[in-house]
Amino acid sequence: MYTLYYSQGTCSLAVHAILNALNVPFELKELHLSKGEQNSPEFQKINPRGQVPTLVVDGKEVIREGAAIILWLTEKHKSNLMPEVGAPNRAKALEWLMFFNSTLHPRFSPAFGAARITKNEEFQQEIRQYAFTNIQKGFDEVEKQLSETTYLCGNEPTAADFLGTVISRWTYGFNGAVTLGPKTKAWVEKTGSHPAFQKALQTEGIELHKKAA
Repeated sequence: MYTLYYSQGTCSLAVHAILNALNVPFELKELHLSKGEQNSPEFQKINPRGQVPTLVVDGKEVIREGAAIILWLTEKHKSNLMPEVGAPNRAKALEWLMFFNSTLHPRFSPAFGAARITKNEEFQQEIRQYAFTNIQKGFDEVEKQLSETTYLCGNEPTAADFLGTVISRWTYGFNGAVTLGPKTKAWVEKTGSHPAFQKALQTEGIELHKKAA
């Protein structure tokens, strides 16, 4: 049995959807980050980094870091969400998974947290604009890739598409400061309509096109 510690609409949504797709038993434990629940003594014992997603396996092993959880799950439970070792598109699937996890995801932090960096509102806006520019560059790269394929690695979705679609949702809260290209918008719709993704959205009480509260 898996226990997924998650927060509504964050990157943990991708792990939630992947668990649905793998059709394995799991339970959910929600953390309200805005209330600081990630800093509670109980959760700090599980993950001192205070981050979601965090996956607990059979009440014992703890797996932290989103990409590590996704890779571990898709290797343990074989599915089309991650090409097998030696498959022609495996390297590309891994590259895009890591791109969203390690390159694009961190670019959102200054946009969301400018007020925590400085109290100067003018500087806050400069920080946000810097973040928006870098986020836009990332999605321009996604748009270019999707001009060649339906999904990032071919005609079937992989875990990278799930994570990328979750991160794409966050741009809807930027009031047009970051724009998704037509191919990217179609990809978000297609990936977001996957039954496993839809189930995760419904469980978390959010919609594909609305930023989490």
